[in-house]
Amino acid sequence: MPSIEITSDQFQRLQKFAEPLVDTPQSAFEKILAIAERGGNVVQRPARDFRGVDTPKETYDRSSLPSVKHTYIRSARIDGKPVARTEWNASLLAMLSAVASRTPLLPALRETPINATAENRDGVDGYAWREQLGLSVQGVSAETASRAILQLGDAYSIPVEIEFGWHNSPKASKPGKQGLLIAGSHR
Repeated sequence: MPSIEITSDQFQRLQKFAEPLVDTPQSAFEKILAIAERGGNVVQRPARDFRGVDTPKETYDRSSLPSVKHTYIRSARIDGKPVARTEWNASLLAMLSAVASRTPLLPALRETPINATAENRDGVDGYAWREQLGLSVQGVSAETASRAILQLGDAYSIPVEIEFGWHNSPKASKPGKQGLLIAGSHR
């Protein structure tokens, strides 16, 4: 893989496009490239099924969420901010950051299935140290992440909008369908 060097000034400018706790320098750079390739406009394409036909999205909250196994995230906004990486764990980390801005995080997580500790357990049993949270957080499945995101969004009135789709697979609960998760003030 080619590598490039950038100045400290360029790195600071790049950070303006990065979402704390979510973006890496590479993902921030990818955002900038995507904007440039779109001619400076960030426009989301409508959800399409495997034939290229627009598909309607069903809206789900905590009480109506079906299984999200075999899904992918199309876009996510937590607390009004876009999540750069379209992964369930990246959206969960964005939610943890939003909760931490409102209340001490470890007590808030006691009612959720999320495992976190103030000890640095980076690389042990699936934990990763998150410097900005001051915690090691264990990675989780899409099922666990989605339910925790909705639970925390509702508990702390944090707006959540996650547009996602099920892969066109017989193992998915709604093959080829699209969905929108909402929580917090979007309910």
